[in-house]
Formats: sequence, structure tokens, C-alpha cells
Amino acid sequence: MVEYYYDVFYNTEHLTLNKKQLLYDAKKLSYNFEIDILDSNISWSRKSAVDITFDVDTDKPALSSVTIASNNADPTLALIGDTVTITFTSDEPVALPTATIDGNAATMNDLGGNNYTATRVMQAGDTDGPIAFTIDFSDVAGNAGIQVTAVT
Repeated sequence: MVEYYYDVFYNTEHLTLNKKQLLYDAKKLSYNFEIDILDSNISWSRKSAVDITFDVDTDKPALSSVTIASNNADPTLALIGDTVTITFTSDEPVALPTATIDGNAATMNDLGGNNYTATRVMQAGDTDGPIAFTIDFSDVAGNAGIQVTAVT
């Protein structure tokens, strides 16, 4: 058992928070909080105690249904001025991902429901041939997903 003690002062009362770690495993973290108050008469009294359990998210998010296409008449080709769009879905809520198309930053769009697009208008000087892309993302707990560089 690991114990932590914190002192907080408020006017004439002294508040002590005893935070005791009770349980830790890969998915749950439990704490017992006990609040003792020393009043102005220098007498202690137990005001409250509560157990709280937190779910600990250690799972990496993943993307699925990753596709790439252009708005060209042939969506497998992109010319100067054509917009290339990557569409994908995350398996859990994520912070707004970042993406590159042909090594350049793409504009991200959150479509709701864990669905996203990344777009970029192709410019003179962009690569001829297959277009490389990257998608970087993390879930709301901060777990980084594995960078995506191919369609699924």
C-alpha cells in the first residue's frame, strides 16, 4: 500500500486529505479518500471517507476503413488542382488526427462518430506516381496509435 498526505488550510480549520492507493492493475486504479478536520478547538473528527475506482485506458487506438481517392474523373489519379481525400474511422474517440499527403500537411475534418477525412489540393511539383500519406493520432487518454501509411 502506498500512502500520500496533503495539507490544505482554510481559514481557522485545518483539512488533511489522506489518499491511500488500494489497488492497481492494468485496467483499474482505486483510491480511498479520508478527510480529517482539525477544528479551532484542536479536536480531530472524521468528516467523510469514500472509495473511488478509475478505469485506466492503456489501449492503443486503431484506424480502419482507410481509403484514398481524388475528385478526378478517375479517382485513382490526381492532377494539379485535384483534391486528394483520405477517409478513415477510429475504433474509439481520438483527438483530431494529423495527416500528410505527398509529404505536405493535410486539412483534417471531423465528420462525427469517429469518422474523419484528410484533404489536400495537389500542386505543381508534387510527386508523379503513387501518393504517400501518413496519419498520426492519439486517443483522448493520450495513448498514441500506430502511424497509418496504407489503405486497409
